[in-house]
Amino acid sequence: MDRISWASLRTRLTAFASIIGWHRRHIRDAVILTGIVTAAFAIFDLGDLFLKIADLAKDYEEWGADDVLVMSFVLSIALTIFCYRRTQDLVAEVKGAPCCRTGSPAACAT
Repeated sequence: MDRISWASLRTRLTAFASIIGWHRRHIRDAVILTGIVTAAFAIFDLGDLFLKIADLAKDYEEWGADDVLVMSFVLSIALTIFCYRRTQDLVAEVKGAPCCRTGSPAACAT
């Protein structure tokens, strides 16, 4: 790739990245977790751990059980982290609500 096209590609990627709302925590978490899940899939696929799980699911190979096992495990961990972070956001938002700050039920009616 020559220098001109590399600069053009970098400019386009930077412009695309600026469209995404990186300041929003849930967007940032979703992108990071997607990267982690993709990396985990590559590690499972290329590493020894995947082969051990594939040997375990060899009897059900026609069902694609080895891929389902690996991805369900990784996805469950990713979703647990995502839910934990969203719960933290919800707690912070509730603590900042007017009725929580004043202690008055009338403040929550608005």
